[in-house]
Amino acid sequence: MRFLSLFIALILAIVLPIGAAIYVGTAGPGPYLLVDGGPSQEWLAPRDVGQGQAVAHRHASQAEARDASDRQLEALDTSSYSSVQSVTRYRLRAGGVGLLLPVEGWLVHVVAPDRAALDEQVAALPFLQANPDPNPVAWALDRHPGAVALGILAYALLLGCFMFRGAAWAGTVKPAPGTPVLDAAQLRARLLEVNGLDVPLQVSQTEKGRYVLTWVLDHARWARPGGMTFVSKVKRVELAFDEAHKVVRVVETTMLRDKDKGVTGLSARISLFRGVTIAETSHQASIGLTYQPSLGWTVQPAHEFRYRDSELKGPFIQCVTGSGWSWRPVITFWRPLGG
Repeated sequence: MRFLSLFIALILAIVLPIGAAIYVGTAGPGPYLLVDGGPSQEWLAPRDVGQGQAVAHRHASQAEARDASDRQLEALDTSSYSSVQSVTRYRLRAGGVGLLLPVEGWLVHVVAPDRAALDEQVAALPFLQANPDPNPVAWALDRHPGAVALGILAYALLLGCFMFRGAAWAGTVKPAPGTPVLDAAQLRARLLEVNGLDVPLQVSQTEKGRYVLTWVLDHARWARPGGMTFVSKVKRVELAFDEAHKVVRVVETTMLRDKDKGVTGLSARISLFRGVTIAETSHQASIGLTYQPSLGWTVQPAHEFRYRDSELKGPFIQCVTGSGWSWRPVITFWRPLGG
């Protein structure tokens, strides 16, 4: 239930800001308004304005003005362009910048040597004025794109931190109420008892006082038609003991090595995963082809492997919680991110 709540919260944290920005950006007011009835007859041909030129063309509707803007942009040899609320700014390969502005059924086209001159020319047009109540999204993207990019990056980092800490919260397993609490030395001793059992598992201690549980989940080689296959899967779980809060913080790492040697040569693959595992179940089988005179051709599993994450970690979670401690999977032991 906790992981479902975390998933819903993450989806909302992504969808709501994006949806709100799109709605405000598309449904909000335009950046410019026509005044004095719009462009007069003299603006239907290019006119010099400041260091550049401006021209206006009348269309039957705002939609047709936007379509004309798109066609005109395609006809230009631009090196880059950006469009916010159908207002397009572009840079020519030959030098110079321009503005294509559909407004109230008119298409206003302004060109200038640079951005500063372009802004001055647009402000000097007698039939056009900036909207006194501009669209905040369009204004921010047009005037402060760098600040918008930094804001998006900061929000993404904040969202990542929330996701990492939320995963630790969602994956925490607490002891049952009334469970006697052992000290760290007793818990460590319980964990080390596993080394005396005949299992493919080793419990070791690091220089930082942490414990490492290492499972060799599968290490096999088998023949197949035309070659040999070698597979090794190792799961490593590092435990850090927080004695003040009686919490065992856990970082999981899984490594899979797959090597195939056959008539076509040698191929190898290594995959590494580090993070919080919610649940993992896998089944792998290699089919062997054989021929026997009495049976003919037969196909049967030459190697089969099944793995369920809960079967490996479950006993250790029970050991920790049965000692009165909480089990908390984390992305990293660095607390600002891991929790």
